[in-house]
Amino acid sequence: MPKTGLAPKVPADPRELAGMALTALQTEAGDNRRLVSFSLEIGVGRREPEATPLLSVRRDRTTSTLSFISLEARAGGELLFAARGVFSAIPA
Repeated sequence: MPKTGLAPKVPADPRELAGMALTALQTEAGDNRRLVSFSLEIGVGRREPEATPLLSVRRDRTTSTLSFISLEARAGGELLFAARGVFSAIPA
């Protein structure tokens, strides 16, 4: 098999992806909300080891007590993972 000079694609580490997702979701939620529910869906794509995923975070809905936040992460044009978090307001 000829060498192409490209780094091999590797499977994503679920712990690493979960950590990235949790950090991004909590940042969007803010310090006055705490995580009460979390889901992570890992795509079937593989990624270049040095490729940094591009995160797209959005606040789907916010009430006085709850925030619903989702994100998608893409690397090299492929969906790497998607996550959702529900955050509850921390009582003052």
